[in-house]
Amino acid sequence: MKPNNEGMINGLQQISVEEQKRKKEVEEFVHSKVSGRKFLDYMIMINELTEEKANMPYSHAIYNKCRYFVTWCLVHLTGPNRTLQKEFSIHEGNINGHHHVWLEYKGFYIDGTLAQFYPEKEGILVISKDEANPLHYYSQATYSLIAWIEKEENSEF
Repeated sequence: MKPNNEGMINGLQQISVEEQKRKKEVEEFVHSKVSGRKFLDYMIMINELTEEKANMPYSHAIYNKCRYFVTWCLVHLTGPNRTLQKEFSIHEGNINGHHHVWLEYKGFYIDGTLAQFYPEKEGILVISKDEANPLHYYSQATYSLIAWIEKEENSEF
């Protein structure tokens, strides 16, 4: 795939070869345990999504589900391993002015609901911070899993 005039490929900033290797390792870890389809199945199971909506385009099915995604994904990636849980951060902020929540692991963002803003970005994506720049991620707060769960217990969404 050739980069366009601005050094981007498919709307994502190019990253170094070393960064690509690290990204591939993170992608393999993430995708070995979770998928967009498994997330949709979970949302159906907890009655937050109907079968009919789950069969709509991914961008519609996951609309406004980022708060569910980060907890579900983190629990599936780490299980009860507290040491591994501490390697993740949950970011709350916005993309292009829209409220959003995503994970960070080893310097990469993990986002399973980015498609609500960019429909072509389906599934669970691993994005370097350089690649995230043109997508306009803006983090306003960062949480551990425990702090996030405590926060969410006291909020409505």
